[in-house]
Amino acid sequence: DAGATALAEALKINNTVQTANLWDNKISDAGATALAEALKTNNTVQSVDLGDNNISDAGATALAEALKTNNTVQSVHLGGNKISEDLMETVNLLLRRNEAAAKKKAETEAAAKEKEAQEK
Repeated sequence: DAGATALAEALKINNTVQTANLWDNKISDAGATALAEALKTNNTVQSVDLGDNNISDAGATALAEALKTNNTVQSVHLGGNKISEDLMETVNLLLRRNEAAAKKKAETEAAAKEKEAQEK
């Protein structure tokens, strides 16, 4: 968890990392909670792999809370942990919302670029 916590501190100020692959690193709820806190302010990470760690509902709840305010994360892998089906569904629901928001943002940006090009 010390490594996950250190990474979380770095992610709070990092604006380039898009993927965090932390699969099978013995991360527990403490590490997941630290990462969740970082995701509340990070706006570049799009994918997090926390599969096959030691995360339970407590850590997954922290991640779900972070996803309520973070709309850039579109993929979180939590398979191989001790997380309830209901909580997994909550995380997946929040991720689908983020995916839809990203798609809408991309469409809006594309339309703005097209309009700008037509005006030239």
